[in-house]
Amino acid sequence: MRRLLFVDDNIRSLDGHYFELATLLCDGARALGYHTELATHVDFNDAIDSNVNCHPVFTARPMLAWSLGVDGRSSVSRDAVGRPVGGNVFENLAQRLRDRITSIERHPQRLIRQWSQDLTAWLHRSSVTTADTLVINTGNDFTLLALANSLRTLGKSAPAQTHVLFHFAVHNGDPASRRARYFGEQVRSAVQDAGSSKISLHTSTEPLSAQFRSVGLDADAIPYPTRSRASALNLFEYGDTCVSSLPLKIVLAGLPRREKGAKSIARLLLMIEQPFLDARRFSVSLQLAEKKWKRIVPESLLPRCVVNRAVNQSSVSRPALEIFTSHLSTPEYQSWLDSADVGLFLYDSSRYVARCSGVLLEMLIRGVPVIVPDGCWLEDQIRIAGGDGSVGYIYESIDEIPALLDRMLIEYESMRQRARRYASQVATRHHPQCALTAMGIKPVSQASAAA
Repeated sequence: MRRLLFVDDNIRSLDGHYFELATLLCDGARALGYHTELATHVDFNDAIDSNVNCHPVFTARPMLAWSLGVDGRSSVSRDAVGRPVGGNVFENLAQRLRDRITSIERHPQRLIRQWSQDLTAWLHRSSVTTADTLVINTGNDFTLLALANSLRTLGKSAPAQTHVLFHFAVHNGDPASRRARYFGEQVRSAVQDAGSSKISLHTSTEPLSAQFRSVGLDADAIPYPTRSRASALNLFEYGDTCVSSLPLKIVLAGLPRREKGAKSIARLLLMIEQPFLDARRFSVSLQLAEKKWKRIVPESLLPRCVVNRAVNQSSVSRPALEIFTSHLSTPEYQSWLDSADVGLFLYDSSRYVARCSGVLLEMLIRGVPVIVPDGCWLEDQIRIAGGDGSVGYIYESIDEIPALLDRMLIEYESMRQRARRYASQVATRHHPQCALTAMGIKPVSQASAAA
């Protein structure tokens, strides 16, 4: 029995893209003939489809916090146990002082020790052998230190091959910066320190692979896996449903964070309230935290705002503003995206220059026209699909969005048809099996013949 052992310590619940990614990778692995296991955070205790064999394993806090990439707060590279060693005397001292004032449960050295011990114990319980393949679904340079410790501890019983998938940017455009240089040094050191297991690095976008190359690392870009929606892909075969009598539904999917434009939502709603929402030309649907939504929604829109905790699949009403205040289960989330007429992205382009958006792929695979920011990976996908106006629009400033919505009303039907046709290409390119084979993971039949 050939096994693929997947690891993502970020998984704490059924909802969210960490769990969706893991589920898709497990689906792809089984299609290739592998038995799969998935190690999650100990907080994950939800009952799920028995096809995904989940094991609550990790007790450490999120490891990305100590990355040298743009999403972390380390300033110098570290040794195998997490001590600052890569900078000069003063840089290392400054980092040690910052580490010292960190709480015990978040201390970098403790996190590395805890993570590596948790992984090692799980692999021992799983009777790991060199024939198994280990895949770290959401890796970073700091996690690599803990991973190398675990693989070195396992020694000759460690999986012969380990794959690590990176999603987050190395730098903000300056590969010569000290932190970017330290990032490269830390990753190289961890890969070399992993004992007999070969570690292969992968990224979810080509721009991120280019960032890796800029700091002296090799990492192949793989197509980020996306769940195919057969009903959405086949819609154009049956002709368009007339939408002229209804407001087109704009969906801002996912709980907004700073890099996803959380601070732009109120401004956008004010800009489109009178010409589009009041006039029933568009409606808006989004997720907002229960304790925060009243601070974000303009007071003038409150009377026309409907707040829900779950997706009502049978509802055909389209209020001016619809808000979901709770986490959505995977089926609810998928149904919500199915209801979208337009996907709108208020993302910070500087944070998504090299970063993939799974939500954008989920919109494209449904044939939903989109509106995305310029100067980032999201814009690249519209260029690949045919350019601005093909399956969506590209904006440089949020102030351009009202004019684009006016244009959308005129061009919607033709754009929707192009988007639906393009959806089949997205489905083929981003199939879970394609992600794994792009990593170099062969079907079991081929792998066994080569062994």
